[in-house]
Amino acid sequence: MKTNFVAILVLLISCSFIGMKDKLPSVELLDLKGEKINIQDHTSLGKLSLVSMWATWCGPCRKELNAYKAVHKEWEEKYNLEFIAVSTDGPKARNKMKSMIATQGWNYTMLQDHTGALSTAMNVRSIPMSYLVNGKGEIVYEHMGYYDGYLDDLEKKIKKYSK
Repeated sequence: MKTNFVAILVLLISCSFIGMKDKLPSVELLDLKGEKINIQDHTSLGKLSLVSMWATWCGPCRKELNAYKAVHKEWEEKYNLEFIAVSTDGPKARNKMKSMIATQGWNYTMLQDHTGALSTAMNVRSIPMSYLVNGKGEIVYEHMGYYDGYLDDLEKKIKKYSK
């Protein structure tokens, strides 16, 4: 009985790490000007980063990005945190994405996974998908979805990893 319990516990713990990557992959994304930015290089500059994968058609994604507006400046200063929102919309939705960003007033670093390379490399199955990345570019926390109260839980994780 004890052996079965230990085996189940080990299985559950190992399953929680399936799909979790150590670092963001070396993938080129586009900024709003259409210039290429390597996400791995960008998140390895000594600053804590919150990378949020989203799309224009995703209601929970818009709720999450709007919620970030309320804490963006405070967390940026308090935790030296950079918000990076990565659109998973394809190249045809680029104008819609840019228009939505302007209309909503999302003042974060905005990038586009125009080829789907980041989503594929990270095995993103659902959005919003968020990754907390330390200053060395290592993923220290990941979360799928959005719910009321998420920012409180997220801030606890950010406090833990901020310097």
